[in-house]
Amino acid sequence: MRNGAGWFAAIVWVVLFSAARPVAGADRAPTPITTIFIVRHAEKAATPKNDPPLTEAGRVRAALLSRVLRSAKVQAVYSSGFARTDQTAAPVAEVAGVKTTRYDARHSPALAAVIKRDHPGGVVLVVGHSNTIPGLLGALGVARVEVPVLGDDEYDNLFIVTISENHVSMVRLRFGAPAPQ
Repeated sequence: MRNGAGWFAAIVWVVLFSAARPVAGADRAPTPITTIFIVRHAEKAATPKNDPPLTEAGRVRAALLSRVLRSAKVQAVYSSGFARTDQTAAPVAEVAGVKTTRYDARHSPALAAVIKRDHPGGVVLVVGHSNTIPGLLGALGVARVEVPVLGDDEYDNLFIVTISENHVSMVRLRFGAPAPQ
């Protein structure tokens, strides 16, 4: 059941709909809810050392991610520009009909600012790395106590961050083949 894209997509939609209630004051319009899906690139090959592509297992995980997010109406996809992140992002971007935008993974606050400025009320996918995702979560406003440390062999995390006018929440899910214990 863990690998079923349909089951997982249903959970994602429950999370989205429960978080997507508009926030409104008595005298103002509802605040748009921005949803950001954040994943680490899928499984990578050992070589070449500086920019390895995905393995077969990684390509399977990337395809599963595109099936899981198919109904999420992703409007923007960001990748750090390495082969492994581009290859993880590509199936989602293709299904969504958008181009992948490259970002500098060393500058999480800049990416967080771009997402908040350019995609209010939108749905965004960011593909990053085990050592950059915690900084991005923090830059988006996730409380420090909720930001995880990711192991170098963890490829199965899917973080869903929702941002409204004055509230940020995060849900951490798992998808595809489990990471080793």
